[in-house]
Amino acid sequence: MTRSRIFVSRLLPQRDTVTAALRVALILSVYAAIRVAAAHAGTDTTFDDLNTLMTDWSKGSLGKALAMISLLIGIGIAAARQSFASLFAGVGVAAGASIGPGVISQVVTATF
Repeated sequence: MTRSRIFVSRLLPQRDTVTAALRVALILSVYAAIRVAAAHAGTDTTFDDLNTLMTDWSKGSLGKALAMISLLIGIGIAAARQSFASLFAGVGVAAGASIGPGVISQVVTATF
């Protein structure tokens, strides 16, 4: 048996065509319902004020200060342990703090 036939036989183990058609219809309707819910998800404005506040904090002076603090802590731990692993962790946190809000905003507002 080919791989596609094995997959289909596991998805639709019964030979009854009516049952198979109902299963396919159920799978397609669940998929369509998920797609409709995903398309509707971006229209809610309940937490816009909180979103604006958190974005302003992370992109503003607080986000820059936290990024610098994590970078300095990473440098300090790297110097104490004589290992670059903690330095890279500090750089990763700093990069995530400065780049992360823009990436999250683009992912959430993306249309497919």
